[in-house]
Amino acid sequence: MEAEYVRNEYGEYLLLVRSELLFPRWGFALVYDDTFTYEGGIGVGNWVKVPEERIPHGTLRRLKRVRERLEKIEAERMAECED
Repeated sequence: MEAEYVRNEYGEYLLLVRSELLFPRWGFALVYDDTFTYEGGIGVGNWVKVPEERIPHGTLRRLKRVRERLEKIEAERMAECED
């Protein structure tokens, strides 16, 4: 799984996650939190990559929790495929 931070035209920060295993249709998704995931980026509007140091502290904490959760899910799915 690869992940980067992005900001959309509305000022929202999201996690850009590239993973064929998690998002097989498009290969990536923009993830806001546990509730809002935009597979293929559909519905988010225009967005640009943002370096970690430009993300507000509380927002960065939220996105890091999301990343950790998705990494765990991907690892579990990879283990299932190996069985």
